[in-house]
Amino acid sequence: MSDFSQNFKVAAEQGGAQAQASLGLTYAFSLGVEQDYKLAAYWYEKAAKQGHALSQVSLGLMYDQGLGVIQDHKQAFFWYEKAAAQGDAKAQFQLGGMYETGHGIPQDDDLAAYWYEQAARQGEPSAQFQIASKYEKGDGVERSYDLAAQWYASAAEQGHAGAQLNLGVLYFEGLGVAKDQVEAHKWWALAEKNGQSDASNNREIIENSMTREQIAEAQRRAAAWISAHISEHRPAG
Repeated sequence: MSDFSQNFKVAAEQGGAQAQASLGLTYAFSLGVEQDYKLAAYWYEKAAKQGHALSQVSLGLMYDQGLGVIQDHKQAFFWYEKAAAQGDAKAQFQLGGMYETGHGIPQDDDLAAYWYEQAARQGEPSAQFQIASKYEKGDGVERSYDLAAQWYASAAEQGHAGAQLNLGVLYFEGLGVAKDQVEAHKWWALAEKNGQSDASNNREIIENSMTREQIAEAQRRAAAWISAHISEHRPAG
């Protein structure tokens, strides 16, 4: 065990929730110690019982996946719910998924949508994608293409490939946004770069009805988006 991990262990054994959470993290991700999911779960649970939200969602994930503990969706739900009540966006997203699939709890589209939207409002891109899909389909919420477009756009701006693909579709169809082939092409080009093969097919089809000037403008917009997002993540110097 490294000196770094040893310091956490001393503080964790003295009952410090943050140290217990940190020690759980070191065992879960092999940070200066040999990976040990059982010890990760042990220390996460110590912190979780003291109300540490990150440990609660981490322990929930371990129960969900059967890492270091016997897989138990009901226990996963229990800890996700604890963390979600404290406003943890990842826990809220996981609750949405559990209500959607019915793993460990009765399936409930309305509650799935509720928890996805709670997480989405905190900027969780996967949750934004899921609630957008629900608004697009009217699944657990009243159908609203306007809200679907807004949530897809929020996730797409964070680089979520599925949201970029679906936002392109909405622009192509003119659902929730003004019909715009240039914007559709832009978002499909970005989704394609993120590994969405359907986006490549869509982009090739739409190009048959676009002028060279429109295609060039779409390519310019996509390049500008990439450049802006690279700049956002460039370290200050």
